[in-house]
Amino acid sequence: MEKPLAILERRYQSIKEFNGDRPILVGIADYVSYVGSQPRIREIIDEIIKPKELLVRQLEEIEKRAVKELDDVKNRILKKILSAGITNEPAIESRLVEYDKWKKGDIYGTQSLCEGLEEQLQDIIRYLWESSSQSLVAEYAEPYKRDPKYIDKYIFSNTMIEWRAKKNEVCDERVTALWGNWGDLHKVCSFISDGGSRFEDVFDHNLYESLNFGVYRSDEFDLDGKTHLSAREIFKPSVLNKERLLMSLSRIHLYFVEQLDIVRPLGKENTISSIGLPPGTELKDMTVKIINSFDFEVWLRNTLFGKYTFKHLGCVKKNTKDEKPDEQWSFLKDLSLANGVYDYRNIQRTPSKIERLRQKKKKLSSRLMKFFGLEEMSIIEEDMAYKTVFKLEPEPILRGDGEIYGLRGGGRELLRPV
Repeated sequence: MEKPLAILERRYQSIKEFNGDRPILVGIADYVSYVGSQPRIREIIDEIIKPKELLVRQLEEIEKRAVKELDDVKNRILKKILSAGITNEPAIESRLVEYDKWKKGDIYGTQSLCEGLEEQLQDIIRYLWESSSQSLVAEYAEPYKRDPKYIDKYIFSNTMIEWRAKKNEVCDERVTALWGNWGDLHKVCSFISDGGSRFEDVFDHNLYESLNFGVYRSDEFDLDGKTHLSAREIFKPSVLNKERLLMSLSRIHLYFVEQLDIVRPLGKENTISSIGLPPGTELKDMTVKIINSFDFEVWLRNTLFGKYTFKHLGCVKKNTKDEKPDEQWSFLKDLSLANGVYDYRNIQRTPSKIERLRQKKKKLSSRLMKFFGLEEMSIIEEDMAYKTVFKLEPEPILRGDGEIYGLRGGGRELLRPV
């Protein structure tokens, strides 16, 4: 019988080879469903979503405080309105009715509860301000300096400022964290399970609006292949295109591979495995960041794709028990010192040294091509220098501007800043 991990790998590889939106979505749904049937992988999912659960709890606690503060503001404004003898104002009464509907849960949408309540109060304050009753709400708003008849800023809730800051933190992690990647995949699975057929909408429009018509409640994978509804969704709808979806799949799968100790052959050029970049990825979209003497990161635009070691590039000295990095890894680090440029015009240009340098460049470029899974040449020769097509950054302590020095073969050589 085929091992579960082999099945997972096969399904992942199949998705990468699919053409067209429909097969990709169905393939991802199949992948997620299979993950839900495997106890060990479900344990990994539990760990992935823990940071999200913490952030959601924190945001919910802030929202509770915000709602209480908004209720207090509403009550104070009502007292002032009654004291001023203002009655039968449809604009105010309609907003109070909307406010109560939000509190009761009769209205919900892409906004959170506190945002819905805040909006009603802002409308009431703006109406009073522009109706020559500014004194009633002067403590809750600041006017435009050029035209005090209009409100520039509302200042009635400090807790809402705190809530928005936390919400932005959650939304940022929604894109960069593994729990966000898993959420992307699970939304697709839920969509397919519900009998969705508008595949083009998932890629052409907002995922959440397309799948749920803008009315969305948070869901969690309950590890039995089912979806349950819980608290109101607190994330802003965010655009999910095909590239991001496939990137989420790649990051999640590589994390499974790492956690499940699926050993991929390392140490020889012909056993380097592709990291599974999304289709359409080009080297110019990528940044490789050296982290230390052994590790590096791959970024696609502004998103971390994965963390790796020199072994994943096959840069291991042959016939050594301790598996130390070889000269190709050293050459990559040398290239990083000048952000991907190795100027060789100042070295002693003996035929043997030039040929050795070319061989290092050739081997490293070949390994990078296999590692990225791209046919594009990763290192080119131009103006008596070798240059990486992708962006390359040195270890954090060495990052900066200006001239950078590196040691080469016992001599000290100046690398041109780029």
